[in-house]
Amino acid sequence: RMNTQKGAGMYAAPQISLIMNLVIAVGLLLAFYAAFRPERGQRDIAWAMAAVLFGLGGGSIELILPAMTEPGLSLLLSYTLYLCMVASISAAVAYGCGAEPPFRLLVELIAGALLLRWATLSMPYDSFPRFALQQAPYAVLQAVGVYYILRHRLRSWVEWNLLIAVMACVIQYPARMVIATLAGGWGTA
Repeated sequence: RMNTQKGAGMYAAPQISLIMNLVIAVGLLLAFYAAFRPERGQRDIAWAMAAVLFGLGGGSIELILPAMTEPGLSLLLSYTLYLCMVASISAAVAYGCGAEPPFRLLVELIAGALLLRWATLSMPYDSFPRFALQQAPYAVLQAVGVYYILRHRLRSWVEWNLLIAVMACVIQYPARMVIATLAGGWGTA
């Protein structure tokens, strides 16, 4: 039986969607490993696999949130894992473009995002400013990957598609706010 007390209930997400995301993440992890088997010179694939693992961790925590009476620490851990997932994607992209990822910058951005998250805790859960401030760090972390792709000389359609995909990821964070507004609430996106 799902916990319907205040706290856990407001964080409940459609469980089927979370299960599907976890299955897709496991599939991607296995595909990355089977196709590329990270070896010494394939740090981009290793970081892509790390991103999948961080995403799996965050999704797994979200899957059990509805059963929790005090989900605060779990929400923070889930948020941190998702931030690490996005930072890992940017690291993978940088390595894939032949550059050393800006690890110090990525860690500083994650730390700043966690401070921002703490600062927004007193805001109403479904307020637009809280939602915007919690989504912005994801977009900024993902934009690091866009920077490295744009610095890299794009030679193939695969690289152009990567640029489009990563830019779409950056754009989807502010787009979620517009969609949530149109759907009637920021706490639901």
